[in-house]
Amino acid sequence: MSVCVRSRSMLMYSNCKMRVMLLMASLLFAHVPKAALGSVPAGKKNLREQHRQVLTGLVVPLTEGNFSSVISGDRHMLVEFMTPWCGHCKKLAPVWHEFAVQLGQDPLLSLNVAVGKVDADVEKALAKKYSIESFPTILHFPMRDRPTMYTGGRTLEAFMAYAARLAKPPTAQRIYAFDLMAREFFHAAGNATKQKEVRDRTARTAAHFSKSQKDAAEMYVKLMDRALSKSGGAESYFYEESDRIDRLIVTKLNSDKTRELLLRKAIVGSFTTDIAAPGFQIPERSQLAEGEEEEEEEEVVEEVQEQDTKDEL
Repeated sequence: MSVCVRSRSMLMYSNCKMRVMLLMASLLFAHVPKAALGSVPAGKKNLREQHRQVLTGLVVPLTEGNFSSVISGDRHMLVEFMTPWCGHCKKLAPVWHEFAVQLGQDPLLSLNVAVGKVDADVEKALAKKYSIESFPTILHFPMRDRPTMYTGGRTLEAFMAYAARLAKPPTAQRIYAFDLMAREFFHAAGNATKQKEVRDRTARTAAHFSKSQKDAAEMYVKLMDRALSKSGGAESYFYEESDRIDRLIVTKLNSDKTRELLLRKAIVGSFTTDIAAPGFQIPERSQLAEGEEEEEEEEVVEEVQEQDTKDEL
């Protein structure tokens, strides 16, 4: 008898505890906005969600409703046409997702390349429009241009290499002749007279460059000016500036500002790296792009050096 009474008491206690938990839950959700509970119509938040997915490196689900707005943006779009029942699509899914995630982690790539997918079982009109006959099919939609079929490898490495080729560098590039002067300036740390002489020579050279390279040329001069104004000296300034730019880039600024920061970071690197050459990866001298720019740089530097010699005489 005592066992029955004890069991009944425990049951009453459990029921009472459950009512208290339900009451607390109802009070909690009473203060949660309806939007947070998913009551906002999907169509109204579609564009905002689509842009959020691009910025956070997720694969963007594409439908007939959002397709045009996404592919007409300022990024290259790589779109997988797939079906849920396709075995090859299932195999590609984790690779495609990881590709999107890694794009989102690279500021330069995420500015220029985004990843999407179309469920061809649902979006039959889109699949028909682009003549999709097998799955998965990957199309590359360039910015404001006709799509082409992606025919490369289907590994993460192959996708990343393809995206790297699509990603635009900043509007201006590092300049080999200025990289050399940047190194000379950096190694003259502690000798303000020598640094000032290098700075002035860099400024005179920058004045002769064409408009397409003038922004980059002038940035070398601005960085030298900033370094000369710092009490800590040039050496510490360039390392601190590089760290500062890294912190700014990950804050997801607008595309123009991010490109400017990437260019600035590349040029800051020219002061502190041992091998000076154009581009972000600092390629070997033999890898310089097209000879025209290289010849123009050499001609300008020679002209300025000749003028310097005349001034000294």
